[in-house]
This record gives sequence, structure tokens and C-alpha cells, in this order.
Amino acid sequence: MKTKTLFLILFLFAHANGMDLTKLIQETQQIAQKPQQLSFVWWMPQVYWENNFDQNPGMTEGQKEEILKRLKKYNIFAVVQSDIGTFGSFTHKEKREIRQNIKLQSDGVEIEEIPYTVVDQEVSNLLISMKPLLGQAMGELGKGIEFIVYPGEVAGEKILDPTSDGSFIITSFENDFRWRLPLGSLMPSVIDSETGEEFPGNYKFNPYNGNPLTQIE
Repeated sequence: MKTKTLFLILFLFAHANGMDLTKLIQETQQIAQKPQQLSFVWWMPQVYWENNFDQNPGMTEGQKEEILKRLKKYNIFAVVQSDIGTFGSFTHKEKREIRQNIKLQSDGVEIEEIPYTVVDQEVSNLLISMKPLLGQAMGELGKGIEFIVYPGEVAGEKILDPTSDGSFIITSFENDFRWRLPLGSLMPSVIDSETGEEFPGNYKFNPYNGNPLTQIE
């Protein structure tokens, strides 16, 4: 289930837009599966939307700039919580129940969700339009997608910055999904000069021998 689900999402949002977003999407998605339950969380940071819209020929530069300006105010998560039946059927949790059982903590500080009723109308329309696309790409599981929205800034400071040091945890129905920042997919690769091994840009040391890593020039 995990491999199929991620492949379909990657196909829709990476290759359909003419740009390889595979690494970024892989790094921002997490999934937890138990015998009769499945939890899926996808963080969709601003850089995802920028790269996605950049390859969209149906949008003018003015339209891209306007919607990105609106999206910048938020941190958006696509969430699925499903019960799995004996023969593989899905019963999806409704948005109200997901909202009651999800929590975001950034560097140990809990962040309050933004009620969907006060989310910018253009952003709300965009998310609504994405739901059937995800449903087509992910099949029955995709029909359970719900979008949870958090602020992009708290007290004037940007939170969940994918290019800066930090960490956050999304707890969904007792499943902890952890991210360490920055995201390696947004940084130049690093190398162990002794062994020649290459690692994502957010690695500081070779995890196998402890050697310090240097940026590839």
C-alpha cells in the first residue's frame, strides 16, 4: 500500500508538471500503517507550490504571484486517517474528527490550527480543486484526503521553514510524524571526501563512520 500510494502521488505532482519534484515530495510525506488503520500526512510547504506553479502553462505570472502571496500565510497539510476492513476496504475519518485528533508542535511549541472558515477564499478554492485530483491519483485512499491549515508565521516569525534549522511534529490519532529541518532536497548534496559517498544536503556527518561531510562544489 505504501509504495503504490506514494508512486501515484509522485506521478501526478512531479511528472505531470514537467519538473522532478520527487525528492521534495518524498521528504514531505510520511505514512504509518497498522493492520486495521492507516495514517498519512503530507506537508506542502511554500517551495512545493512555487515549483508546481512554475511549470503550469495555464497560469500567468500575475496569477502565480497572487496565489503564492496568499499561500505564504499558511502551512498546509494533506491528511488521511482511515480504518481498513478485513478485505481491504477503507472507512475514512471525516474532517471534523481529524481536526479533533491532530496536533502540530514546532520546536516544542504547539501551533493552533486555522479554522477553515477563515482561510483565504482563493486558497480554499485551490484546496477544494485538488481533492478530486488526489482522489483520481490515489484511488479510494485519496478520497479520504482532508486539508488542515496552520499559520505561516507566529508573532511575526516564520515557522516550519524548510530551509532553516528546526524541527516539528504532527501527531495524528496518536501517530507521531517528525521532521527535522532544513529539508535535504532543497540543499546541495554533501560528500565524504574519504570514501566518496554522497548524502543529502542536511547531513553533517557520514552516518556509517562519523566522518564530517563537505558540500559538493
